[in-house]
Amino acid sequence: MVVNEVEYFVGNYQSRFGQKEEVKKREITTLGLAGEVGEVLELYKKELRDGKEIDDLLLLEFGDVLHYLTIKIHERGMTLTEVAHANMHKLRERHGKEMDYKYEYQSK
Repeated sequence: MVVNEVEYFVGNYQSRFGQKEEVKKREITTLGLAGEVGEVLELYKKELRDGKEIDDLLLLEFGDVLHYLTIKIHERGMTLTEVAHANMHKLRERHGKEMDYKYEYQSK
C-alpha cells in the first residue's frame, strides 16, 4: 500500500463518519490521535517493564496513529506526501549530506 492508497482509504472511512459539525469532527480526530499515541507509549512502557518484544502490537497501533494523522493532515488541506517532503527538506537543511546517506542506507 502506498501513501495515496492510505489517503484514499482514510478519506472513504471518514465519509462514513456522519455529518457531524466540522468543529466537533476536528476535536474528535484530535483526541483520537492523542489517544492512539498514548496507546503506543503504553506499549513501550510495558516493553520496558516486562522485557517482552511488542512489535506485532506496535504495528497495529502505529496504523491507528497513521489513520488519525492522515485525517488531521487532510483537515488542513495537506497530503501525506507534502508533509513527508517538507520533513525531508527540513532534515536535510538541518543535517545536510548526512541525512541523504542515512536515507539511502535505511532504504536498502
